[in-house]
Amino acid sequence: MKHFNSIVNVINSLRSKGLLQQAVELDHFLRRNAQELGGGNPLADLLEADPTGGEAPPEMGDAPEAPVPEQSPQTPEASKAICTLYYQFEKWHAILDRELPKFDYLGKENIDALRSSLVNVHRAFERALQNKPRNFDKQQVDRWNQEVEKLVQQMRKSQEAKINPTKAIVDTNLLYNTTNRLSESCKRAAGKESGSGEVAEEFSNLMRVFTNVIKSTSEQVAGQDLTKVR
Repeated sequence: MKHFNSIVNVINSLRSKGLLQQAVELDHFLRRNAQELGGGNPLADLLEADPTGGEAPPEMGDAPEAPVPEQSPQTPEASKAICTLYYQFEKWHAILDRELPKFDYLGKENIDALRSSLVNVHRAFERALQNKPRNFDKQQVDRWNQEVEKLVQQMRKSQEAKINPTKAIVDTNLLYNTTNRLSESCKRAAGKESGSGEVAEEFSNLMRVFTNVIKSTSEQVAGQDLTKVR
């Protein structure tokens, strides 16, 4: 029994160090030679000595099961980032929904497609934040609100200007590039916050629609790829 207990201790030690295959082989040796080493029921004794709960080890030759990778924990910082982004987008969505029709050279169907895509992003945000605390960075949201109000003043001036290459570039920067900034922020935050993948996907859909609109309208005026202009 003394030898038997010593081998059981070695098996447990191997398991605790992650050496599962060696523990399995030694356990099979123990089972085969239990009578010579002290008799008794080796499985019962192993269950009593094994602090892990005494699950029977896999058969000889079977590879130990790979550990299940742990998911990245959802952090308060990630939740705060997504919620902050939601309030930034909510403000920008309201502005675009109101101002886009005034850029009529983009075309009514294109504007309708953009407004519909914006709604889809908004709904995805609401689903992602459902039943979650609305903890956000107030200073960051306030700075954003001040910034976009300045953009609105620039929009008003541009809306009165005649269509030419300069106006097309300015409008793309105001409308497309500002929206793309939010989309890029969403990509960074979504990887750290569970349940926000749909938001990132809808943002990507929105930017595809926006890119198509710019390429079919503003780039015809400016004569260059405006989605690359910063």
